[in-house]
Amino acid sequence: MVAALETWVQENSTIDTDAPDCRQDHSQSPQDRLYRPRESLPALGQIRGFGDLALEMQQLRQMIYNQSQALSDFSKIADDAHDKVDEASAKVNITLRRAARLKEVYDQLIQWSVDMQGAVTREAHRSGLTVVDD
Repeated sequence: MVAALETWVQENSTIDTDAPDCRQDHSQSPQDRLYRPRESLPALGQIRGFGDLALEMQQLRQMIYNQSQALSDFSKIADDAHDKVDEASAKVNITLRRAARLKEVYDQLIQWSVDMQGAVTREAHRSGLTVVDD
């Protein structure tokens, strides 16, 4: 509606196209050109009263409120999802730390087993025993 009003004002406030030379028409005051009767405002479409505007504003307020509620609900869902991701990430981190610790223990156990086998082999040689590797 505002765009239509601006278009109408631009078209009708400076140039009167009915004038033979299409130059600015000085026979009417600017107020007469701007404030023509309603019948001369076809670009505006249906003229709205204050009641119609109030109703439209109320509808816009309701639409804004509904969109705000939808955005708030979406934000809550996003926050909940973020919390679940953080929780899952923490569990994964705990699992990774446990796996790393198990690997350290396994590596230590392997090294201990190799060291123990070497010690048994040395002791067997000192005792005159023969050690056979399978």
